[in-house]
Amino acid sequence: MMMDRRHATGSGVPATQPSGWSAAGRGAAGAARACAVEPLETLLAEARDHLAGWRFQAARQVLAAAYSGLGRTDHTDDLAAQIAVLYAEVLRDTNRLADAQTLAEPLVDDLTARYGLRHPATVQALAVLGAVYHDLDRLADADDCYHLVLLSGAAPNGPAGRAARRTAANQALLRHDRGDTAGAIHDLTTAHDVLQRVQGAANPDTLHVAADLARLLHQAGQTRDARHLLTTSITAARAGLSDDHPLVGRLNADLLTLTGSTGGGAHQIGCAGDGAGRHRETRPGGRATTGAAARPATPAAAPYLLLTAPLAGAAIGCAVAALLGVLGILGVLGVSAVPRASGTEARR
Repeated sequence: MMMDRRHATGSGVPATQPSGWSAAGRGAAGAARACAVEPLETLLAEARDHLAGWRFQAARQVLAAAYSGLGRTDHTDDLAAQIAVLYAEVLRDTNRLADAQTLAEPLVDDLTARYGLRHPATVQALAVLGAVYHDLDRLADADDCYHLVLLSGAAPNGPAGRAARRTAANQALLRHDRGDTAGAIHDLTTAHDVLQRVQGAANPDTLHVAADLARLLHQAGQTRDARHLLTTSITAARAGLSDDHPLVGRLNADLLTLTGSTGGGAHQIGCAGDGAGRHRETRPGGRATTGAAARPATPAAAPYLLLTAPLAGAAIGCAVAALLGVLGILGVLGVSAVPRASGTEARR
């Protein structure tokens, strides 16, 4: 089925380069558009560079140009499939769910008809379509897509490995959306452990899943575990990304919210700069809230102050000493440093 490209107007996170696909797959359509292949590959590389640098709007514009450059070609050559899958993912990641659905549904049809359900391109497209359905609260449709992805037997280090790992996390969140919080925590913990082992603790996918898991732990009353997970994730993000990366700001905000809701000290780790964050509260390619309406449109990461305990103690000590000195001088002069409250104010 050919899609109507009038609906593809929009831009996420870099998809794994499908290195397992053969360049010879471009042969059938390649003769007609050989002169366009190099520019399209250049645009695809440029989009991935923007996504790696968290420049999502720029990536969306580049992918829109690359997708329009496919012309009337279907999605069943390698280059077209790579562009279309990433473009659908980016549309979803920037909250253009209607456009993402319009692209992803015929994309899955095309790829399934040509390659079957186990091909990396089909698996990646199914993962994106399932996440779109999930965001639209079409939970049964999302579950169907997720099952097909997880039953595909995608190799962990293969082209569709990342899609399968993220889908496992999304399916865990779907269990939570259906009311099974305990099961969701169990499955999401497993998904987080796998992501941490395969992609690393500082990988954005791992960090986003950690934020989701911390949220579920907090909801289940396991606040200490949630706080520990956020703290270790922030440390990993600072070491692997940077102090001013939006994800550090997002995780710090989650930690601040958690500690504030439990009456603990609002201790923040690291510094996060202004940069635009994802539209979701947590990670690209996954579920942070129930339903599209529950997501903020553009949560920019606010600056945070690094306040270590020793510095805080020294600052408080100096302030107390200075105050005592002033009170002593005023006492000698017979002056009260505390204004007398009126009767009404004294009772407040």
